[in-house]
Amino acid sequence: MPSRAAQSIPFAPALRAPRRPWLRSLAVLAFVALLHLLGGVWFARREVMPPSPNTPPLRVTLIPLAPVGDAPIKKPLPPRAAPRRHAKSPGHAVKALPRPPARPGPTPSPLPPTATGEQAALGGMPAATAPPSAGPPQSRQGGGTPFAPPPSADLEYDAFVNGVRNQTGMIRWHNDGRHYSLQVAIPLLFVGTFSYTSEGGFDAYGIAPARYAEQRGKHAPAVTTFVRGAHPEITFSKVGTVLPLPAGAQDRFSMVFELASLARGDPRRYSRPGATQPFYIADTDSGEIWPIEYVGPQTMSGPDGYLETRHFTRLARRTGDRRKIDVWLAPALGWLPVRIRQTEPDGTEFDLVLRRGPGAANGPEPGTGAPVWESTFKQP
Repeated sequence: MPSRAAQSIPFAPALRAPRRPWLRSLAVLAFVALLHLLGGVWFARREVMPPSPNTPPLRVTLIPLAPVGDAPIKKPLPPRAAPRRHAKSPGHAVKALPRPPARPGPTPSPLPPTATGEQAALGGMPAATAPPSAGPPQSRQGGGTPFAPPPSADLEYDAFVNGVRNQTGMIRWHNDGRHYSLQVAIPLLFVGTFSYTSEGGFDAYGIAPARYAEQRGKHAPAVTTFVRGAHPEITFSKVGTVLPLPAGAQDRFSMVFELASLARGDPRRYSRPGATQPFYIADTDSGEIWPIEYVGPQTMSGPDGYLETRHFTRLARRTGDRRKIDVWLAPALGWLPVRIRQTEPDGTEFDLVLRRGPGAANGPEPGTGAPVWESTFKQP
């Protein structure tokens, strides 16, 4: 006897959920894609990024600011060019590194690492009263700190964000012995290219920036101008303020090459971990002291062997400062930077790791026989 429900609904089928096989396939594909993404992140962090060893606290030894000049700034020469000889000229030849110890020169009082930029400009550092020299660098000799800027080079870097590879960055350093230019390009996915440009010359304290520009993606560039002469000052297009220009002032990227030039002029300057060099850094809206500490040597490995580097870090600028900057310089590559890392207060890390070293046109660093270095870093 049929039930009343069956009588009221003729041909009533069994109640079943409709079949949708494409939903199951889509879920499987999404799961596989997620596994590949997690595997790629794990592989990038494990196999590509160099380790960040925990270093014990170092005893800081402050290196005061002093004029350069004991070693002449070397003008890059073309490969295989024979050195010119001049009769009765005391400075006709450039000696290979290592250089003799620097003769003592005028040394101002050391600056405390926590001094503010304005305090350093007014009380701790002499003012920059002369424009960058346009004369031959060999004419700038005398008592002071040995100084030798690296020759021109084009460098390619792998850019990482929290250990995940992004795109290829670039640093282009040009040095003709009288003027320099520095271009940095860091492309970031979904954000655009961060561009930094520094231009200027050389003076009694080394690299002397004249103009620094910073542009992030499609935003308008922020320009910092270093005005030298009778009334030295620093102007900022971003905020419209004016600050006094202290001697030896740098921007955030010229500082890296100023550090490389000091180390290249006298490698013994940073032979002891804990040696700290204060630099006055003019950013896009202010100026302050950056205490740069030498951490020690570190070996980085690549597919063609090992590369010896020197690790530098920026100490805290003030109480509670959690933003860090680390730089690794390679003596075998003319003390050029092989890695630059910035750590944000929230722990986010932005890393530039050298992908391709100086081109063959620049040749190896004199006296080292080092080949052109191309590498993707891996853990030993």
